[in-house]
Amino acid sequence: PDSVDNDFTFGEVLSVAEGYFERGNFIPAAVTTGDKVVFPKVAGTKVTLNGEKLIRVFMDDIIAKEIDGEILPD
Repeated sequence: PDSVDNDFTFGEVLSVAEGYFERGNFIPAAVTTGDKVVFPKVAGTKVTLNGEKLIRVFMDDIIAKEIDGEILPD
């Protein structure tokens, strides 16, 4: 249904950290620069940098990424 498109934001990864620590374990990044990703509209922090509107999103908020032209769950 059309309402599904309104619940998510589609974007492109511009920058990504190598990963993060959780309970003392290093978790490597599941995405790389240039990946197309999907995340809930309520996720992330909206910022403006040099006049460009961006959204900073934690890796845990990314629910899918594009692989070979298809959006697949991450």
